[in-house]
Amino acid sequence: MSPRRLGKAVQSPSPSPLSPPPPSAPGRRVGRRYIIFAALLLIVMIGTGIGAFLLLVRPFFLPSNSVIGRAFYVSSEILMGDGIKEEDARGIADRLQVDMQNVQPPPTGKSYYLWLLADKDTTHKSDLLRPPLIQPPILLTNNLPVKADGTVHWTYPGDAQHNNLLAATSRLLITLEDAGRMPASYSTDRSTWKYYAELPQAIIPNSPHKLTLRGLDHIRHIFYNEDNARVLARYGGLDIWVSRDTQKLLEWATAARDDFDPMHPTAKYGQMHDLFTSILDYLDGTSNVHVDVPPGTPVIPDRNIARISLLTVDSNRQIPTNFANDPFGDLDHLKVHVDELNLAPDATQDIHQLAEEISVAIFNASQWLTCARADAKQLFYMTLNLPPPSIATCQVAQSRAQCANQPAQDLDVCILPQSQSTTVCANQLTQDLNCLLDDLVTQITNAYLGQLDPVTYTITPGVRQAHNEAQQLDTFDITKNLPTSL
Repeated sequence: MSPRRLGKAVQSPSPSPLSPPPPSAPGRRVGRRYIIFAALLLIVMIGTGIGAFLLLVRPFFLPSNSVIGRAFYVSSEILMGDGIKEEDARGIADRLQVDMQNVQPPPTGKSYYLWLLADKDTTHKSDLLRPPLIQPPILLTNNLPVKADGTVHWTYPGDAQHNNLLAATSRLLITLEDAGRMPASYSTDRSTWKYYAELPQAIIPNSPHKLTLRGLDHIRHIFYNEDNARVLARYGGLDIWVSRDTQKLLEWATAARDDFDPMHPTAKYGQMHDLFTSILDYLDGTSNVHVDVPPGTPVIPDRNIARISLLTVDSNRQIPTNFANDPFGDLDHLKVHVDELNLAPDATQDIHQLAEEISVAIFNASQWLTCARADAKQLFYMTLNLPPPSIATCQVAQSRAQCANQPAQDLDVCILPQSQSTTVCANQLTQDLNCLLDDLVTQITNAYLGQLDPVTYTITPGVRQAHNEAQQLDTFDITKNLPTSL
């Protein structure tokens, strides 16, 4: 993997799918709520702080024999408001950052021109959004600055409308031309072409999902282009919605735990119940939440957002042939695009490795959210003062009393099969709710931020790391290898 990924979120050297942590030795648990808070804070710092740092240091690399620089799209994240329509996908990939080394400064009277070009195949694809609002070739600058040491570090800030560049462009060209001009297109004189790069343009052969798409198409679906089916009813890419929806789940789970008062267990059942309903609406989707809650249960969150599930919960309905009406969960959907991208014959080695790591992180998140769904379903019925349904497909944390003998730093390794833990936790209402609430928060925290290993301080990755790495899939490798034609 290229050294540019120096700032990658902390994890084991080779990420692996989720597996149960080893049991720990007995010890005394002191100040558990404060320890949980401190650990969550540490994970937030690692999962988001370093993730943000990743975006700042992403361009760092060592030049190879062919790759002398990199460029990548950057999102201002001005998605809507101020007259900007969501369907325009504005504020996503609306900027471009360029970093190069060993570039010869331009001769006197000449300057470098930076262009973004259209796809090699410009035929409109049926899975894409309506035609983009910009038309390439797009001149980003007629004076790309080169420092005396031959390095380039330059950012295109975007236009006033925050137009999505990735929607219309996928190739990059740097030409050396007379300074001070504002041409409508790049020179047809091939001798002026100096540097070139492109995102994966080739059709992926033998697609396991029987798709006829390029690696580029999968990148666009991950970033912004996932609104072609009428049922989706919202705009943006799978990556951003998986990240935002999982973050919202963590907010609701934490609020429910904070609402619970062990001295008055039923005092806030109403608002807690609404939070558990919202969690199930997001996990199951409004078309499938009936598998977990009674018919007629009101949908609490925004229906447009909750319409598509995070998890695939109904294998009979959430199938490819019914995609237009009830698509499979966003996590599975995202994994399809990532896994297909990994098969692109013209993808870079960096893209292949990123795709593998993102796929593992998404798989991990799915496992944790499946456990969270089991917790939320039981809590939904308990806050209606009804017996919780029997679910024997997951693992949940033991009660506070049972976990009291575990080491303080071990937040979520005290586990039993649910059939056992239900018996343990069911002795008292307060103990039962504490058990499930703590586990609900733990599972969703793991899904969003990853699971911290208290011994090695590495993280088994989840949604946040997948999001950070997905933002690197749009990276151009800039070389002197020029095409014969454009």
